[in-house]
Amino acid sequence: MASQLTKISNLILPLHSNFLSISSNSLNKHINSSVKAITKRNLNSSNLLFKNDNAINIKKQKSFFSASSINKDINTTNGPKVKTLERINHSILELVKLNNNFDSNIHKIIPFYLDTIMLGIIPDNVFQQLKKYNKTFGKNEKPFSISAHKVTFSENVNTFEKRGKVMNDLLTHWRDNKTFSCLKGWRDELYPIFDGNHEIAFNIERSGIALFGLRSYGCHINGYVEDPETHKLKMWIAQRSFNKQTFPGRLDNIVAGGISFPYSPTETAVKECLEEASMPYEISKQVVPCGAVTYISVENRGISVDSQYVFDLKLPSSFQPKPNDNEVEGFYLMEFDEIIKRLKNNEFKSNSGIVIIDFMIRHGILTHSMEVNYLDILSNIHRPIPFPGPNFIKMKNKK
Repeated sequence: MASQLTKISNLILPLHSNFLSISSNSLNKHINSSVKAITKRNLNSSNLLFKNDNAINIKKQKSFFSASSINKDINTTNGPKVKTLERINHSILELVKLNNNFDSNIHKIIPFYLDTIMLGIIPDNVFQQLKKYNKTFGKNEKPFSISAHKVTFSENVNTFEKRGKVMNDLLTHWRDNKTFSCLKGWRDELYPIFDGNHEIAFNIERSGIALFGLRSYGCHINGYVEDPETHKLKMWIAQRSFNKQTFPGRLDNIVAGGISFPYSPTETAVKECLEEASMPYEISKQVVPCGAVTYISVENRGISVDSQYVFDLKLPSSFQPKPNDNEVEGFYLMEFDEIIKRLKNNEFKSNSGIVIIDFMIRHGILTHSMEVNYLDILSNIHRPIPFPGPNFIKMKNKK
């Protein structure tokens, strides 16, 4: 078991120790001195910014972008009014690290298995509540098999339907007892969880997926416009509703949404275009799949192990998106100088920001000659995820 856990730890070690060119000895000294003020159960990502890390030191970080066209106070413009966080002027590398902030040297987790395949990582506070819940059942009726180093389903919970019921019963119990605040946002949307054969092992309520650190999927659409004469690109930016439970009032992609059962990424993209931006099918069907961004993010709601499918959509200059539900305050067409300024002011929803950074890299707006941390940025927005991925081709066969 000890050797098994060592392998698990290696799979989910933070990127800055596995994939970035930083001395491991130096990093270990830095981590040991930095984590004293951080409790293992604290899920506030602001504590994870290593102030002494030269790669992301705010005072020493040089800006590689020109923002001369931006007013000193961007909130005096006609653009969206966004309340900035206490700390602003982040570097691009710092932004992606704040999003991809899971560190197994800091965060205490318990692996969640299906048979011999690890599906997720459970935060310690969730693990403690799971043990309490499991004890309320008789010996032969316990839904989970729990040890100090591992959680899995009990032997009798061995089908797609049974696993889904066990997870739904658990989350419903926690919701009704107000155990975790994230369940206040119950969506009645099911997310698929895949096994080692890329088949759906079970479905789980969307609002509870981060409690188990299970892999989730979303899609983000970069809606952009190209000037026909200068070929300069601009991007449509959405401002999230101030009434949304998550990231109220923050800036976002023109369209984004979680991929729920039984939709595929492309089906979700097209559906969300209509729901969020009043975009007709004649336009939305032209979305171009452009890969994905991947990261593991520690948040107040748990651990988000995310794969966000990315789509580019070149929009006609005559098209103006309009809110079609209560999730968006409005849309703004921005030049990239302004987008960069607002990114550094932390006005964007964190994962939407890295999708835009990915867009800038792919379209030559952010290049290796402009950003000294170019490769480190790439590593932090394409983090390997050690859990099974989806097979959306077969997904609809599950009823």
